[in-house]
Amino acid sequence: MDRFYVVANPQKDKDGIYSKKIKDYINNLGRSCGIYTINAERNKKIYTDSTAIPKDVECVIVLGGDGTLIQAADNLLNLDVPLLGVNIGTLGYLADTDMEHVFSTIDLLVKDEYLIDERMMLTGTITRDNKVLCQKTALNDVVINRNGILSIMEFDVYVNNKYLTTYNADGVIISTATGSTAYSLSAGGPIIQPTAKLLLMTPICPHSLNSRSIIFDEDDMVSIVIKDSKKLNEKRIVTFDGEHFYEVVSGDVINICKAKEVSKFIKTNKASFLERIRNKL
Repeated sequence: MDRFYVVANPQKDKDGIYSKKIKDYINNLGRSCGIYTINAERNKKIYTDSTAIPKDVECVIVLGGDGTLIQAADNLLNLDVPLLGVNIGTLGYLADTDMEHVFSTIDLLVKDEYLIDERMMLTGTITRDNKVLCQKTALNDVVINRNGILSIMEFDVYVNNKYLTTYNADGVIISTATGSTAYSLSAGGPIIQPTAKLLLMTPICPHSLNSRSIIFDEDDMVSIVIKDSKKLNEKRIVTFDGEHFYEVVSGDVINICKAKEVSKFIKTNKASFLERIRNKL
């Protein structure tokens, strides 16, 4: 690799100190490296802009936690460029390295000693009266839950257009294997090898004796049908990777399936997934 670009969470890389160290190191190796600078007019919570990144970039180095890397995967999806996660956050399940080891990792990239880890993504489509309201991709999960008053919501679950069950719960999480270590884990879901291709459904605080997660094939489509609310002022929302929020009403349908796109992460760390999980939990 010769051409790099650095994107950082400004709240975790204050004054761009880490970004500059990485840029200087890469430049000293005789390679090129740019740094993404947040425009004050833009939303400061948006750390990436695909239009600002040169088309010949071979690797985007993302500094931050998992949230920063997920946002970068979403915003830069159209570039089809692999991401190197550098953890300067808390857990960092998705990151390949950290600031202590980032320079040795860059050495491996320059020598082309790395793998590309492709992660399955989800496409979520919200429809109302058979009209598409929105469609978004998600790397981790699509979450449907209540918003506002403390009242459970009711929804039907269909798989490939066949009725499965009805939940009375705070909501439901449809995640990828990558997302199994995120919100789904907190809701009692299983941890799954992140390269596995599947859909994982985990109910959130269900009012039921059966609160187990269900795993579906990668080619299945899960549909959530929002049922009539007994409280007119109850709000329910659909969230994509915790970043994009859409309000839904009774009768709306959320169809979730495997996306055509994949996220590409650079892997140099030889630690197994189980070792990483053991060290993080």
